[in-house]
Amino acid sequence: MKKKSLKPYIVFVLLNLVVSSLVGWVTSGAMVEYEAVQKSSLTPPSFVFPIVWTILYVLMGISAAMIYQSDSLSKKSALTIYAIQLIFNYIWSFLFFNLQMYGLAFFWLLLLLILIILTI
Repeated sequence: MKKKSLKPYIVFVLLNLVVSSLVGWVTSGAMVEYEAVQKSSLTPPSFVFPIVWTILYVLMGISAAMIYQSDSLSKKSALTIYAIQLIFNYIWSFLFFNLQMYGLAFFWLLLLLILIILTI
């Protein structure tokens, strides 16, 4: 059995965290307006989102590293779909929070859902 390197795990996790932090920073100014919107009582408190997204991005980075180190013949296409869905994920935040294009963001989310299903 081939020994797996820790480096891809570090790279993928850090890449996810750095890019998502950058997106969070770019969209942070629009959060003031989002906080003012009347939301469902089922909406979690704001402090939950950064915690959950950080955990998700770490897990996604670990998953990408596992695929990267696999011997699968489809790893290139799997990583390509992963990268595309990640880019769609980041763009959604900008569409929804910064541009407030809620209709487009909804349809973008449907496309993102399809990409996530393909990634799984």
